Formats: sequence, structure tokens, C-alpha cells
Amino acid sequence: MRIWIDDIRTPPEEDWTWVKTSQEALDLLAQVVISDVEEISFDHDLGLNVDGGDDTSRRVAYYLCEVDSFPKQVWVHSSNPVGRDYLIGMFDRYGNGAQYRAYVNPNPSGK
Repeated sequence: MRIWIDDIRTPPEEDWTWVKTSQEALDLLAQVVISDVEEISFDHDLGLNVDGGDDTSRRVAYYLCEVDSFPKQVWVHSSNPVGRDYLIGMFDRYGNGAQYRAYVNPNPSGK
């Protein structure tokens, strides 16, 4: 399984499971064996939550660190430099590390 966390940008390939909110990501992770997840890729800013506040993927990072279980590969594709550095720092400190991977639109023509 490959998990793509992003509220706007589509996954780079069709075999990624796309979740658009931190809660959707947490719900999905609760249903799987996290260490069996091949890859997870994080956007930082996920729009507004149901209470009207900012939703970020920090909640997902906290959860993974709290349960001390991580996917085999952690990517961060966020274009927010502060959020990106925060997520990478969390996984570098508490997990197996993370790498930045710039987002490349899989369908640049919009078709």
C-alpha cells in the first residue's frame, strides 16, 4: 500500500491511496499494519478542518511517532518550506527519516 496525503494535488500514480484530510489518514492507518505500508507521502497544509481551523498532516506525523511504527519509506512533497522542514525533522528525530520529493503533476495538461 502507498498512501498519499494531500487535499488538492493528485497522486503521481494511480496505485496510491489518496486521503485528503488528517482524519482520513488516521482512519486509514488504524485499519492497516503500518510497517506493511510501502510508502507514505505528506503534504503539510490540508485546508480547513470541520471546526473551521487549519488541518495539517502534523497530526498524522504525531500519531506515527506516538505508536512508534512507520511505513518503509516516508516522503514529504509539501511546497510549504516550514511545514516540510517540520515533518522531515519529526521523522528524522523519532522515526526512520524522511525525504523531500518535489511534486510533479502526473497530468500537466489537465486532461
